[in-house]
Amino acid sequence: MSLFGQRLTEVRESLGMKQSQFAEYLSTSPANISRYEAGEMGVALDTVADIARKVGVNPGWLIGWLDDENKYLGIDADNQNGKKIPIVGTIAAGSPILAQENIDGFDYVPHNFPATFCLRVKGDSMKDARILDGDLVYIQQQDFIEHNEIAAVLIDNEEATLKPESNILRNE
Repeated sequence: MSLFGQRLTEVRESLGMKQSQFAEYLSTSPANISRYEAGEMGVALDTVADIARKVGVNPGWLIGWLDDENKYLGIDADNQNGKKIPIVGTIAAGSPILAQENIDGFDYVPHNFPATFCLRVKGDSMKDARILDGDLVYIQQQDFIEHNEIAAVLIDNEEATLKPESNILRNE
């Protein structure tokens, strides 16, 4: 296995994804992910840069030019028009799940985009709002919910779920 393959596997596993999920997240085939991780297929530098940007690591670290201390060094240099926000775990779209804050990676958004973190969606109860299982939802922490907003709701400081404002007000 190449160092790139080892580090790609490390990133994928840190995100809690299977190869097929990771392939979908990166808009490639599961066969490509398998070959990359096994060191059976070379990878173009522009592809490395795209993968690194998407998962929030330095491309130099991903291909083995930098050590672990520099895993995140300079990753904002290529994205001066945006800010890096953490993916801090999973949120239910359906029955509430245990709320855990674990940084699972990073994503980039425009500087003026009103989000402080994002969460990966688990479940399909929000499909009518076009929020699907596996999607990232971008969250701006605030005290009040505006009319027609969808909120990430913490229940008893333990469980979290996504709900439309109308269901929250009806205590659903």
